[in-house]
Order: sequence, then structure tokens, then C-alpha cells
Amino acid sequence: MELQKIILTSIIGLTAGIIGSGTGSSGGILMVSGLIMANIVTKTKMAVGTVLLALLPPISIGAISAFWREKLINFKIAGVLVISNIIGATIGGYYIASHISDRNIDLFNGLLLMLLSMLFFYKYYRNT
Repeated sequence: MELQKIILTSIIGLTAGIIGSGTGSSGGILMVSGLIMANIVTKTKMAVGTVLLALLPPISIGAISAFWREKLINFKIAGVLVISNIIGATIGGYYIASHISDRNIDLFNGLLLMLLSMLFFYKYYRNT
């Protein structure tokens, strides 16, 4: 891998790690978007697969330890989420990898981010 791509990938990972651990979003969407926008990975599915692998170690080590120390983890809810997420990820990973085009994944991600943005703006302004 070229030095420029290593540096850009490192910046994307660092930024996603900081933002993702602070917001509970894992930073996955930031990494997928960053890899595609920086032209490090050209196919959305390749970016998604790469990011899924990259998320395993930092999520399970880095961010969790900080939230554990502050007693900010509900283990019962986390257990249910782990089981249901494994099932959902298995179904979704198979279906998306084999049946949905990169273009449609891009459309879905764009719509999802717009809806989430509206939700958080609404929540922010409702509580002021």
C-alpha cells in the first residue's frame, strides 16, 4: 500500500474512532464513507467488508473499557443486542453481499444518514 493511502486510512480510522466511541456509533459509517471519498476503496461492498473486519478489535477493547470504568454499560441489554445483532448481521451480510448493488447501498446509507440527522436535530431543538 502506498504511503499516502496509509496516512489517509490512518486519519480516517483515528477520526472515526474518536467520533464513534463518543457517540456509540462505532464510526463504521464514517470509515466506509471516508474510504470511498478518499478513493482508498472504490466499491462500497469492499469498504463495508473492510470496515466490518477493522471494527472488531477497537470496539471490544478501546471504547468499552472507558464506559466500563464509568459504569455506563447495561449488560442485560448488551447481551440481547449481541445475540440479535449476530443474527441480523448474518442475514444482512449475506443478503447485501449477494443481492444489493453498491449504488443501492449508497442510496440507503444517504437516506439513513438524512433521517438520523433530522432525528438528532429535532431532539436537540426540542430540549432547548
